[in-house]
Amino acid sequence: YIKIEVADVDLSGYMTLGTAQTITANKTFNNACRFVSSIDGMSSVTGSSFIKSGADSTVVLLGAGGTKPISEFTSGSVNDSNYVKKRAKNFKQFIEYYEEMMMSYQCRRVKKII
Repeated sequence: YIKIEVADVDLSGYMTLGTAQTITANKTFNNACRFVSSIDGMSSVTGSSFIKSGADSTVVLLGAGGTKPISEFTSGSVNDSNYVKKRAKNFKQFIEYYEEMMMSYQCRRVKKII
């Protein structure tokens, strides 16, 4: 039986699994990496790109981790009824309405001052 004396070891640069720690560093992961947390309000993970395994450039990565084909975003119609169309007739109507509203507002304002 051999007894080996071990001096104090500085472990301040190591991560532990059982205690809360703040780690400030820039890391590059060359292999698969997975973030797992059961802590509510986990901070955002930011990066120059996020690539889902097995996905290609025809899909969009969704917030919950799923994917959706880009084609699903372009199909169907858009409800644009609340927008002014870029047609001369509609634009002219908009300008006339705007000028009328401004004149009405200025008249009411002058009456209040008098």
